[in-house]
Amino acid sequence: MKKFLIAVDARPLSSPVSGVSRTISKIIQNIKDDFEFHLFSHLPYHKDFENLVKQDNVVWNHSHNFITKKGGLWYTIDLPNIIRKLKPDIFWGTQQTIPPTIPKSIKTALTIHDFVSILYPKSMRKIALLQQRFLMNSSIKKADILICNSKQTENDLKNFYPVTKKTMVIPWGFDLPKNHQLQNIVPVKNYILAVSTIEPRKNYTTLLEAYYKYYLSETQEPYNLIIVGRRGWESKKFYQRLEELQQKTGTIILLDGVQDEQLYSLYQNSAFFCMPSLYEGFGIPVLEALCFQKKVIVSDIPCFREIAQGYGTFLPPQDIDQWATTITKFVELHRKKQLPPSKFPYEKWSWKIVANRYKEVFNSLISS
Repeated sequence: MKKFLIAVDARPLSSPVSGVSRTISKIIQNIKDDFEFHLFSHLPYHKDFENLVKQDNVVWNHSHNFITKKGGLWYTIDLPNIIRKLKPDIFWGTQQTIPPTIPKSIKTALTIHDFVSILYPKSMRKIALLQQRFLMNSSIKKADILICNSKQTENDLKNFYPVTKKTMVIPWGFDLPKNHQLQNIVPVKNYILAVSTIEPRKNYTTLLEAYYKYYLSETQEPYNLIIVGRRGWESKKFYQRLEELQQKTGTIILLDGVQDEQLYSLYQNSAFFCMPSLYEGFGIPVLEALCFQKKVIVSDIPCFREIAQGYGTFLPPQDIDQWATTITKFVELHRKKQLPPSKFPYEKWSWKIVANRYKEVFNSLISS
């Protein structure tokens, strides 16, 4: 039986697990029939994706020369030539772009994650920002179908780049680990959890100041605040304040380089979850927390409503007093064992469902 060839921008798989790389790998892992995926990067695959690369219908390719050793140059110059020789049925642009000189005869699917490059450009690496700005407009025009990870992203797409071609929304997914009873990896019993890279649009200033207000009002042993995420672009003033509050409270813990199983343990054993972002395209940590049946306090932004409507508490992202009051309330309820599970329907968000929808997209492109 013939397998249709899909060429994939797999550069995210050359780095440790991130939101985009996890999305690519989970979709491919859950599509076993009819398709052969050729994954392309300028670097070798990261060890986190070894099982994916060993899958029967996956072929890994990496190459560059001394001129195109940087990912952006390789993507613009080398990859189109490689694609011409392969002659795949579909090219899947996983990072919002399509190489400008890919032949028109090849069908293209383009996944749109967010519009950080327009709304929060300073939170991006310069090379990534340049590539997005240079290629995104032409990529949207070139793509045969545009796949958005939320209705908010689809609306933003139509506002920033008015399009008449087919768009569709396929949210990201999450699968609960099979070993649901996970041991706590931190030496504290009660804690509030936050997960995401530390950068301005994540709005950690609101969370830190709200937590400190809660801490000062606490009459019993305070709950800890655990933040999981690497240090991204932030001001010197922010990090000074963060370190000051860590010293004053002794209850704010930063964790970086956390593996998936460790993160799942942190979700499962947390009291509740907070995410005060100013902007997201989707919001994977909110979905993950809800799948672990945790109560969530989140910014009142459209994509969070799409995920957590009926299961989350939504607050103005920069209202420190409301965040402090709500955190205090949640702590009191949890301490009294009166903060019940969220009863979120996690089965409806499985990666298998996401992959099946992508499979439908690939089949529709081939049949057209």
